[in-house]
Amino acid sequence: MLLLLAASAALAEPAPPPHGNFLYPYRYGELALMLDSSGKFMDGVVAASAFGDAQATQDWLVTELYEAFFASHDSGDYDFVIVVTSDHFGSGGAFYAPVSNAIEGIGQPLLAPGDGPGADPDGALQGMIFMNAASVWQGNEAAGRYVFNNTLGQRWCGAASVALDGLPDDALRSGHGSWSYWLSTGNSPCGGNAWVYTGGDTMSVYATAPSAYTDLDLYVMGLLEPEAVAPLELMLVAADEQERVGRDAGSRPEHLSVVGLDKDETVTVSAEVLSITVDDVVAAEGPRLPAVSDSQRDFRAAFVYLSLEGDAVDRETLDRIDALRLDFVDWWQEAVRDLATLDTTLGDSLAPEVTFPGEDVDTGAAPEDTGDTGDTGDSGSTGDSGSADTDAPADSDAPATDSDAADGPAAAIPESTCSCTQPAGAPTPVALLLPLLFLFRRAHHGEPR
Repeated sequence: MLLLLAASAALAEPAPPPHGNFLYPYRYGELALMLDSSGKFMDGVVAASAFGDAQATQDWLVTELYEAFFASHDSGDYDFVIVVTSDHFGSGGAFYAPVSNAIEGIGQPLLAPGDGPGADPDGALQGMIFMNAASVWQGNEAAGRYVFNNTLGQRWCGAASVALDGLPDDALRSGHGSWSYWLSTGNSPCGGNAWVYTGGDTMSVYATAPSAYTDLDLYVMGLLEPEAVAPLELMLVAADEQERVGRDAGSRPEHLSVVGLDKDETVTVSAEVLSITVDDVVAAEGPRLPAVSDSQRDFRAAFVYLSLEGDAVDRETLDRIDALRLDFVDWWQEAVRDLATLDTTLGDSLAPEVTFPGEDVDTGAAPEDTGDTGDTGDSGSTGDSGSADTDAPADSDAPATDSDAADGPAAAIPESTCSCTQPAGAPTPVALLLPLLFLFRRAHHGEPR
């Protein structure tokens, strides 16, 4: 009877899948290539989604990607990992997943190295920029520029409080890791809108104004001294007026309509306009530490291309991904006014160079184990795009499963893709997961942001 009760309890509270070696690493020039040739990585994402909420699924995905990447790369070499995929994940759009934060005075919660999912406590990693399907950004530069700068910007922006009589301390925030809809930011990638005076007491959104980081964005990034930060304007809009236009502090910026990621609407409201200065932020958050004079300005990021089961891996595809890598760098450095740099070249790598049919095969030894390289734990909240409280749903020190690649590659990928190899497969998920698998795997629809 006791055994039966224990079994029933186990069925009532199933655990998320353990982290395993679902991905196999290669490199192509400055690209880190992760192959889900057998489809077991996507199976794992589906399984994680079945046993947890959206945040738990995201944590599982992030941890698995970190473990696979850092099995063949040194985590101390990188501040960020940027991930694009060969197809759109049904789990959502782009997001920033924090790993560590030691900066005070910007509103972001402090987070010790190693407390984020899959992170190395001895590494320098700050977070992951997960950009989802590369094809979304390759065909739309305006969207790619805005969303990448938004996602990386969440490392610093959109979290600061304000100390001003009559205002709540969260008046500048959307609640989703970006600035309030009512803050006039000139269409900053970090949120807000470009508000312009249109007569009387009315203000209207100028959605087509070019997007650029504000002085306040650059201050919290550590790139602009506080005395150089120009004031911003905050729209004070009555509740009935917000209801009339169907907008509140957490609404999506209207500039998304210009880059093709939202419906096109013009918004005009009656509002009182309040000037917000950097001193109002410092009064609430304290000074930025480290100060701008001591802040980091040169960043290193690994650029990872995740190729899902059945998707082509050829020179033409990888060259396009590499071009997108360079675009992301250019877009961000331009947005920060060349006050910082982003280096996306790969450091030393144990991953073999990918080869193609008819070419000499790299005889270097492949990594023996693409599994666990770090502990999982609690991470801070970033809000927008769902990066809140990244508690990894599974222990990355769990025993190896049949999906482990400890014995090296087991079979060659079909020649129609590439001549590289894939890890041994894992058992097929139980039949109860098949409906989820059908709905979740390879989803092409839904908002890219």
